[in-house]
Amino acid sequence: MKIYSKLALILGFAMAFVACSNDDDKLQPGTWDGSATGDIVYFAADSLYFNEILDPTSPTTKTFNVHRRDTVGNMTVKFKAIENTNNMFVVSDAVFADGESDATFTVDFSKAEADITYKLVIQPETSSSWATNGQFAYTLLIEKWDNLGVGLYTDDLVCGIFSAAPISYEVEILEKASKPGMYRLVNAYGENYPYNEPGDWDDSKDYLLEIDATDSTAVSIAAQPLGLDWGYGMFWVRSVKPGTLKDGIITFPVQGFHVLMEAYNDGAWSFYGNNNEAFEVVLPEKYKELQETQSVKGTAARIKVNRALK
Repeated sequence: MKIYSKLALILGFAMAFVACSNDDDKLQPGTWDGSATGDIVYFAADSLYFNEILDPTSPTTKTFNVHRRDTVGNMTVKFKAIENTNNMFVVSDAVFADGESDATFTVDFSKAEADITYKLVIQPETSSSWATNGQFAYTLLIEKWDNLGVGLYTDDLVCGIFSAAPISYEVEILEKASKPGMYRLVNAYGENYPYNEPGDWDDSKDYLLEIDATDSTAVSIAAQPLGLDWGYGMFWVRSVKPGTLKDGIITFPVQGFHVLMEAYNDGAWSFYGNNNEAFEVVLPEKYKELQETQSVKGTAARIKVNRALK
């Protein structure tokens, strides 16, 4: 009898555990966890973390969303900071109107200084009521990049993989204000790339090909996407040999790059770049000089290329 009683007791506990588990499975982000207040507030799963790099001229406030499940009555949500670099961020309250499930709050970073990475992590003050998706994080870096104007870029990264000759064309070039020699080519493989056809490039954002020429004898390019896809996935590039910056012109040695396409060969670095040793960036000041003395100018016309790999 004692054995059967123990078995019955164990089965009873198991059934109770299963019942609780089933109830837990129904909980949604922000579901009340049993605290007396019953505040049911949460951040959307796709809005838990933001990472931004902004120019000093950008607006100094951002607005974000927060949500609740119980929409009865007005409700003000205050936030407490789990992390706030140098106490720089100022976070407003979120105010829900009666019947509303969504509200907004603002993050002010008007006191942010350039070249410092700031991080903010917040959660509602009544933290005992928050469950899943109860924290929000925001990372910010202010960087100033000076627009140097238009330079001349010669591609020998993409064209070398296909049956196309290296080609020169104009690109906008930026330089980091606090780090001379750090350059960005703006959308070098976007609409201005003569070998592109409509739909080849991602126009949802700017792709900034970043070149570190702070050491003119050891120029490098970290792994980064180029922003175009010719049917084999997004192109990426990285330098594997040091380049040089001399007299306003950046060059790299032959096969000084690795190139990959995300949907080709499992995204492995399958190709060399600069096979013709033609990769070149003529900085704007030098380009202007060459235009005046040698009538140098990039290609503007669009050229059709066979997309079959060599």
